[in-house]
Amino acid sequence: MDDERHFLWGKVGQTYAELKGHAPPGYEPVVEVFLQGRHAPVVSGPVETRRDKPWVMIHSLTIGKDDPDNTYPSDAYVFVHESQVLRVEIHYQAGLSVGDFAYNPNAPTDDE
Repeated sequence: MDDERHFLWGKVGQTYAELKGHAPPGYEPVVEVFLQGRHAPVVSGPVETRRDKPWVMIHSLTIGKDDPDNTYPSDAYVFVHESQVLRVEIHYQAGLSVGDFAYNPNAPTDDE
């Protein structure tokens, strides 16, 4: 695996975990991925990359805390070429429950 290609996502995961561990009461860290050609960022939950392809899968899970019975109403998967990732921002936000950020650098290939 090319460690340089996957460095960003490992660093995002480390930073997310640190922020989550020190979140102010009522706040959660939110990971936003800005993509070329898309106006609004993707709120990221788990991210997968592949060893053999330059594609990224972003699983977006955003759940409004005001409706805890409505599970994953905005659940979405975004598949994007890694070159289209412009930047990643992590910030605290209140009143929103998001799927925890996670990174899997060993997503299986088609042959596995």
